[in-house]
Amino acid sequence: MTRARLDPATTRPGVARAADEEEGPGAIRSSPVFAPRSIEMTAEERAQKSRQSVIDRLTAGDDEVSDYDVERNLREIRGILSTNQEILNRSKDSVHPGSNGFGTSSPTEVTFKRVSYNEVKVTSEDIFSWDPSPTSTYLIKFAVKEVFSRNAFDLAPLGELPKCLRDVIVPETKPLIFSHGQRHTVIDFETVIDRALLLHEDVQGPALSAIKRQLMDVQVLLGSIEGWIIEGSSGMHFISETFGVDLDEKFGGGVQTGVESVIKAKQSGISMTATFDVSVEMDRERLKRILDLIDL
Repeated sequence: MTRARLDPATTRPGVARAADEEEGPGAIRSSPVFAPRSIEMTAEERAQKSRQSVIDRLTAGDDEVSDYDVERNLREIRGILSTNQEILNRSKDSVHPGSNGFGTSSPTEVTFKRVSYNEVKVTSEDIFSWDPSPTSTYLIKFAVKEVFSRNAFDLAPLGELPKCLRDVIVPETKPLIFSHGQRHTVIDFETVIDRALLLHEDVQGPALSAIKRQLMDVQVLLGSIEGWIIEGSSGMHFISETFGVDLDEKFGGGVQTGVESVIKAKQSGISMTATFDVSVEMDRERLKRILDLIDL
């Protein structure tokens, strides 16, 4: 039997052409009819995909209870910003002169200072008297040691956004001026909030949540700075109230670490020698019992 042939000149595009040779079972013939076609995304689909990529970065690591409510996040952010500013205002005067340089290994580190009066030393001196009869008494002296301390804190979180926000919002900065004129560059979070609200409504909530997390981290840092400063002044308050003295006057307003000054003295028939750390509650109670014993 003779097989029909198709004239190539009359063959139409898209129509399979008969082959002269026998084709085996299961052979696959290629044809423009079966060529794969690429499916193009619409502009809206591309925008949605881009937004979802941003949201995934902003929410990476979030737990299931993260809150993306815009209004609630705004209220909480305002409150955190206000608290952070209050802590900064209280800590500014404790910056060491020449900070951003003294003993720091990073340009974002700032050195804070504190003066503490936590050590009370009790000593006794013999006083021998013949009037009216030979007796031996003691002069009990209470001396306080002034200790000057420095501690460097890295303020980098105040000057940079978290990685997930850096490609989303370009922040403005402003100078943070400490005592003695030291300056540190920090982010103006008010402009960051304003720019977050210009984002697509699907992105606003996750962006504000990320901003809030950053500000909470800043608050933890500032709280640790203030806690360290306050820790040094707690002994000063206790000593001033217990002995009724002004330590600034006793030490002449200067700062010389390790210098001791006698703040009280009392004659007693009891001799004693002891050192108390008044930053520890147990030592405070022991010192109070001794004062009651000698009626000071």
